[in-house]
Amino acid sequence: MPVPPEVLDVPDVPGAFGIGTATVTPLRGGLSGAVWRVEADERQYVLRRHDLADPGQTIARIASELAWLDALGEQSTVRVPVPVRRADGALAPVAEVAPTGMIGVAWTLVHWVEGATLGRLPDTGEAARTGAMLAGVHQHALRWESPHGFERPSYDVRYFARMATDLFARTDGQIDRSVKADLRAALPVSLDALGRLMGDDTEVGLIHADVHDGNVVFDARDGTPGLIDFARFGVGCWALDLAMAMHYLTEDLSIPLAEAYTATFDLSAAGRRALPALRYLAAIENLAILSAIPDEAAFVLAELPDLAARARSLAG
Repeated sequence: MPVPPEVLDVPDVPGAFGIGTATVTPLRGGLSGAVWRVEADERQYVLRRHDLADPGQTIARIASELAWLDALGEQSTVRVPVPVRRADGALAPVAEVAPTGMIGVAWTLVHWVEGATLGRLPDTGEAARTGAMLAGVHQHALRWESPHGFERPSYDVRYFARMATDLFARTDGQIDRSVKADLRAALPVSLDALGRLMGDDTEVGLIHADVHDGNVVFDARDGTPGLIDFARFGVGCWALDLAMAMHYLTEDLSIPLAEAYTATFDLSAAGRRALPALRYLAAIENLAILSAIPDEAAFVLAELPDLAARARSLAG
């Protein structure tokens, strides 16, 4: 771990994974757009392009994502995109060499997860099933031992402090001073709550870090949820992953999600107490990411006063 990438002159990427004649079509969604649907022999897959010029993309990180997905697919009941091994049998990406002679692009292929996104907020039953599914992911992470060379990002105090700095810098001079003051006042309280949890090994493990309606697909046959897009998964505290999922829901839907989660996963009392602070950090992170997209600027500015109102209750 990580297995060296198979370096090919690839026009036929699916073939490098042992897939024969295939139909490849772009998939909409995501920030990168580098995702395709592959159809071959009445089976479906998702092909993803990883640009190694991105500092967050390394062969080790990509191989680590494949390792955890492979284990999740074998050892848990959660429906996830199980990786397809290369034609040589290795659980590793296929790589292209740039004209410079360096590996510039890596490719991964995973099995399609049956189902569709809702395109709306879930109902209470769907929210509860999502919470139970997230608990299943965390139960697996508790038992699984990562292999040597495993490398994923850490959602720690430093990360969220950087997100807040980015958000405040991009919106500087565009929001009311009182809003800015409220947002800043809640930050050290929230970071302290995160830091306390991250300092306790029993509170920390592998988390998805991106559970929202675009990454949960429901099987039309029985309503079972599946979890997709593990591009952001990394090391964080259990309560943070739950708080991130709650961030995308209204308060009345957050309750059944959290209740179903805690009915299966024994979240600590400290983790439960920290949920409001961690939801605040999840909102800061989400708006920081969106603030870098010009078309989202108006949305970000409109959201900040409501977030400041929540921040006041945290800062006391």
